[in-house]
Formats: sequence, C-alpha cells, structure tokens
Amino acid sequence: MANPNYFLKVEISVKPGQMGGFMKDTMTLIPKVQAAMGWKLLAALSGVTGIPNLVVHIWSLPTADALLAGMRFFASDPNLGFYADLL
Repeated sequence: MANPNYFLKVEISVKPGQMGGFMKDTMTLIPKVQAAMGWKLLAALSGVTGIPNLVVHIWSLPTADALLAGMRFFASDPNLGFYADLL
C-alpha cells in the first residue's frame, strides 16, 4: 500500500507595502523548512486580481504528525519574529 499524502493549505495576509520583503524573506525560509521538516512546497501563489496581499502556499507533508512538528518548529525559532512585521 502506498503512503498516504498529506497536504496543507496556508493563506497568508501580507501588510500593504510589505509584499517585496515577504517574498525576499520567504525565499530564505522555504529551504530551511524543507530541510528541517521534510515538507515540500508544491505551490506559492498570489493574484493580480482578487484579495490584495493574499499569498497561498500549498505544502506536502510527509506524515500527519508533521503539522504539529512544524508548528513547534515555527514557535521555537526566535529568528522567525521578523515575519510579525510583514503579516
């Protein structure tokens, strides 16, 4: 039997004028998450029309428990505090 797939959809509302900073910082964060958690970013989307400053990430998780592990990862890393100014 094949391993089941687990997916996570994340909707991120970025403050007006902060999209450039968010994109730049995300480019350094994504490899860190992939290496530490085994998550894979399948899609990173933002629209030209629709809800302004909305970013959607679709992640593939290796196990169902990876979600809780990811939450702990983000909560325990004080270097991720810079995101609070962007979101």
